[in-house]
Amino acid sequence: MLWTSLPTLGIHLESYYLPPTEKCLEYMRKKKMKVDKMLNNDINLDPLGAHHKMIEFVGKEKIVLEIGCGKGAVTRHLKKNGCKITCIELSEDYANEAKDYCENLIIGDVESLHGLNLPEDHFDVILYGDVLEHLKNPPKVIKKFSKYLKKGGYIVVSTPNIANWKIRLDLLFGKFDYQNSGILDKTHLRFYTKKTLKKMIKKSDFKIVKLDIAPSLPIPIVIQNKLPLSLRYKIANQLDGLFSMQFLLKAKKR
Repeated sequence: MLWTSLPTLGIHLESYYLPPTEKCLEYMRKKKMKVDKMLNNDINLDPLGAHHKMIEFVGKEKIVLEIGCGKGAVTRHLKKNGCKITCIELSEDYANEAKDYCENLIIGDVESLHGLNLPEDHFDVILYGDVLEHLKNPPKVIKKFSKYLKKGGYIVVSTPNIANWKIRLDLLFGKFDYQNSGILDKTHLRFYTKKTLKKMIKKSDFKIVKLDIAPSLPIPIVIQNKLPLSLRYKIANQLDGLFSMQFLLKAKKR
């Protein structure tokens, strides 16, 4: 059987089927597969990937609050797009790498910060890029910072899909093993399906105006990369709760 033979060959399943993660990239490099065009300083530039879509959702020449900017991989591209970004980052080491791309930089825990030394109605966009799943109380954080959004402003959210086909397959074989990155990142406190993500956003007093996916198909990645983007997306979108790696959304205050 394919599923049982892959581990005995020393091949990680995600190396074949999932979008580029560290394990996937390491395997692809060993096999001398071409990955450099898809990556740019820790950002995945796959047009159907979450990073690319986050940047697209934010837009150009926006005043942005980025919650959890990490090392500034996305921030750098937002700056290239003419955005002015205020960043909040928990890690001082990461913040030091991101500081060149931020107009303002706050080092701290978004859940314990009482507020910002900025006027209300200040930002066009608040970006939660792969952040909410790390929080104890995501709706509380979203509500707390919502007062800094301008009228007509919106939030952009990216979060992993716990109902992805790979997770379901692992559960079938009794596996639910935390990893250093990915959907089962060991620092994740919250897990979302499409339904529960919608429910959480509604609880945060926001209304979703656009919902999209970053596809993840049970097709070897080397074959996926040869398929037309429109076909990859169309296949995944037929069963988006199963064939999406991440959900991305844009939402406005109710």
